Amino acid sequence: MVLFSYRFFFEGLTGLTITIGAIVTLSLLMMTTAKGNWADKFTSKSVPRGFPPPVPGTAV
Repeated sequence: MVLFSYRFFFEGLTGLTITIGAIVTLSLLMMTTAKGNWADKFTSKSVPRGFPPPVPGTAV
């Protein structure tokens, strides 16, 4: 927030400063998250479960 507010001190370069800050922030975030294995993060742990209970009103 401090760096975002600091951009107003650059008269005439406010838009450029915001753009460069956004690009730097995005690149840092992408470099940080690129090292993780996203397939492992989003797969659910398989829990062994039995058969579901029978539906009432149906013959087995």
